[in-house]
Amino acid sequence: MQATKSASGKNMQHPAMHQLKDTAKIMVTNVTSLLKTVKAVEDEHTRGTRALESTIEAIAQEIRAFDGPDVPRHSAGPEELMRATRPITLATAKAVAAGKSCKQDDVIVAAN
Repeated sequence: MQATKSASGKNMQHPAMHQLKDTAKIMVTNVTSLLKTVKAVEDEHTRGTRALESTIEAIAQEIRAFDGPDVPRHSAGPEELMRATRPITLATAKAVAAGKSCKQDDVIVAAN
């Protein structure tokens, strides 16, 4: 504010105008730094959401592949079914634990 008052009405060659120019450069640098910080915080805040969205899309692709027109080649026994569903059970347990903890890092680990 002081630099603006001092430079008011002066010609472009006056030292007060040069000081106003330097002050404006510093202010632009500070605002740019603030915007970068806000962007970094926003990116960190949405990291968990992006991980979950990616996981949901991957699950949807697997469901589409599984729900194809091909007939199963053979019947699966109980042991095979347990072996096949184990990753789903573990992923579900991780998702529930992440939901209970309410921590973004836990959600990202569960999503990956």
